[in-house]
Amino acid sequence: MAIALLFALVGTLLCFYLGTRFCDLEISKIAAVIVATNIAGLIAAIAVLNLQLVKFFKRYIIFNVLSTWIFFLSIYLVLTVAFSPSGISFKQWVIMILPLVGSTGFAIVIFGPIQDRIVRYRHERKKLKH
Repeated sequence: MAIALLFALVGTLLCFYLGTRFCDLEISKIAAVIVATNIAGLIAAIAVLNLQLVKFFKRYIIFNVLSTWIFFLSIYLVLTVAFSPSGISFKQWVIMILPLVGSTGFAIVIFGPIQDRIVRYRHERKKLKH
């Protein structure tokens, strides 16, 4: 958890530095993109976790580690762009994408307890059925 927080802080600081210095973005837009990328990462992680239980997805879409990552990144990138404020150019995305990915450490910290709760709920439900 400490590593995720460290990456989140470094990624966030780099986003603000690169966004203001090289992308001419306002602080509020940078903050909105950071929030958007964390929400997108959280939704993508929860979606992949839940879709692993659906036989169709498990068999045809997320059948190995590489396909799971590709599926996760597809959801993550689409949602990040969808949730982000308009007016960010492709060049600005390219400059800021790695720090944005680093800033998703906040979503990872939040996802841990959510995943624990989901797994515990499934385990208890399974135990009650047997």
